[in-house]
Amino acid sequence: MDHAICLVGATLTQPKIDSLVAALADQGLTLTGSRWLNQAKALDLYLDLAPAEAQRLTALVRRALPSIDVAVLPIAGRAKALLVADMDSTLVVGETIVEMARAHEQAGVEAEVARLTDLAMRGRLDFTAALMDRLALLRGLPVAAVEEIGRTLKLMPGAEILCKTMAVQGARLVVVSGGFSAASAVLAQRLGLHNHVANQLVHVDGVLTGGLGLPLVDGAYKREVLLQECAGLGLRRDQALAIGDGANDSALVSAAGLGLAFYGKPVLQNVAAAAINHGDLTTALYFQGYAADQFAT
Repeated sequence: MDHAICLVGATLTQPKIDSLVAALADQGLTLTGSRWLNQAKALDLYLDLAPAEAQRLTALVRRALPSIDVAVLPIAGRAKALLVADMDSTLVVGETIVEMARAHEQAGVEAEVARLTDLAMRGRLDFTAALMDRLALLRGLPVAAVEEIGRTLKLMPGAEILCKTMAVQGARLVVVSGGFSAASAVLAQRLGLHNHVANQLVHVDGVLTGGLGLPLVDGAYKREVLLQECAGLGLRRDQALAIGDGANDSALVSAAGLGLAFYGKPVLQNVAAAAINHGDLTTALYFQGYAADQFAT
């Protein structure tokens, strides 16, 4: 019993489980045990598996149970000691920069910023170039408006439980964002995060100039933050959990022991160890082996 197939979903019925067990048997795989993490919602199936087979098995289970979130994971070291998560569309609903464009109230700015943001998150535009183009459109926006947006951001369902539960278990919590520190600082306080890393907006007399301070928090820098956090804690990368949604999270998610795409763009789903496409962020707790009665609320 060295691997777990973790299944999470509201439609996790016994007939579906029986069908999956039969499909596994057809592949010569025999279960060694099972455990409900949350009755009728989250289930662990245990088996012995060569590590190289995990990806193939994940694809098989996804085909068998298309409406269920799936992770195939080694049991050893399953619960992580470090969480490094993206902010926009991951820990919070929506994109901060689009909310900033809405607050700007200049005709056409919101639609254009939203368009550029979507293309950048899909990996169809260079992240840095797209970010600077969007900031140019936001020149003149008061910094106070950005801070207010940070205070009113809606938390992603499950974000608070995820962070509280991992914190209670002694994990370090970090948000790293290609967004802006004026918002990430507020989020870190709301969720009890230990660190926040995001871009620094340049402003003069309380209004944005369209510039950014250094360092630029892009995909490569996000990965570097994870590596620095691991080094500072004396952790291996396989002891870290990373969660993101966009193309600029690919390097971060790939570097972690458990890298998750949260309703991620296709380019991220292709490199993530597992994906959450149906449930909320508490799925990341089930994937780590936590049962529902261990959740901190």
